[in-house]
Amino acid sequence: KRTDAGKLLPGAADQKIPRRRYSAITVLTSLLLMLSEGLSLRGTRAAFVRCYFWLRCAMPSHTAIRDWILQVGYYKLITVQKANDWIGMVDLSIQIGSKKCLLILGVRASTLLKARALTFEDVHVLHLELLEKTSGPLIYEILKKSEEKVGQYWQFCHDQGSDIMSATRLYVQNVQAIEGRKIAITNDIAHKIANLLAVEA
Repeated sequence: KRTDAGKLLPGAADQKIPRRRYSAITVLTSLLLMLSEGLSLRGTRAAFVRCYFWLRCAMPSHTAIRDWILQVGYYKLITVQKANDWIGMVDLSIQIGSKKCLLILGVRASTLLKARALTFEDVHVLHLELLEKTSGPLIYEILKKSEEKVGQYWQFCHDQGSDIMSATRLYVQNVQAIEGRKIAITNDIAHKIANLLAVEA
């Protein structure tokens, strides 16, 4: 005799999410399969289908799972904790239509002192913005604006793009002049080596 998995779960009767079709356990399982086990959207959907006769629950589509992932991403974006030791990794995407995407990823310097390899959990999205045009002063203003949400930058790491270099240098100069605080700027190793090899060639 088959036993529904839902009946074995503690508090299964309370798993319903208001105004949602799927239970909390279905949403949580989907997120774990993707974020912890590395399954794709369609792979996660397939895992539910394979377990249907045991789970006996509604099967989420890959688009529903994608929406849950996006909601988690948005939550992570708006709940970054303030700190005074952020290492900001700044990058501009290639042009998307008439816009470029400015992305600032952050790792806390204190995390690097733990003598272990970094994980995805150590990296946070500090800022994400689509820009019609880019320039050093514009990106500088965005860096200043992001301080209100994330706290202080301790170091910047980026490629040698002129707009980003101009922005971080201006930021560093102003912080040192106003606060007397020094901030390091580091070129990311992949672009640095590529540039050196291009010169040698």
